[in-house]
Amino acid sequence: MSDIFTSQEISLLTDSFLALSIHVEDRVIHRLQSFFSILEKWNRSYNLTRIPREEWLLKIILQSAAAGAIAVRSSNHGLWADMGTGAGIPGMILAILHPDQDIHLIDSRSKKTDFLTHVSKALLLENAKIYKCRIEVLLKFQPDLVEKFSAIFARALTDARVIMDWAWEFLMPDGLLILPGTGFDTENRIISLDKKRNYIVLRKMIHVPSQELCERCLALQKKIWEWSDG
Repeated sequence: MSDIFTSQEISLLTDSFLALSIHVEDRVIHRLQSFFSILEKWNRSYNLTRIPREEWLLKIILQSAAAGAIAVRSSNHGLWADMGTGAGIPGMILAILHPDQDIHLIDSRSKKTDFLTHVSKALLLENAKIYKCRIEVLLKFQPDLVEKFSAIFARALTDARVIMDWAWEFLMPDGLLILPGTGFDTENRIISLDKKRNYIVLRKMIHVPSQELCERCLALQKKIWEWSDG
């Protein structure tokens, strides 16, 4: 298997991970190389992602790592999930970077979950669990997962109602719903859906020190309190 990234790009990655307080070993870099090698091969036949090859370093790895850093810095300890994960962005990247963190990857499309299952087996990622189903179906058949997640990522979900009506149920109190790259329109739709939903809006910037990467990220922190009309 040929290397996907040059030595200069690997140096850039390791420096960026260090700036984000992510400790990586050589096997992590090897797994990242392997993941993208498999993605490149599968993408020719299945069109798993439209992100061009030249943007993989910044648009996939470093964005995913920075979004994960938001979850790591929270005080909660629970499961993580990537809902509507697609080609495993950011979920599979996070599973590689955080081997001790259990991550659930959910998608309803067979070609995506077949790819993710192949990757998890090829890279021996025991912390990645893949579900082929819609989020509302998972909620129905896996009620034991309700309020078990300290962080849920939803990079690819654009349906604000799905995000708030279904993904929200899986979050534990004080858990974070992290939406990397959220535009103003999507953000406003999400916030305006239910003004009595219990959450704190945390508008963050995904920033990788030492790199020219800075992108909007909406994070909602689930809170439990009683509303009063008085």
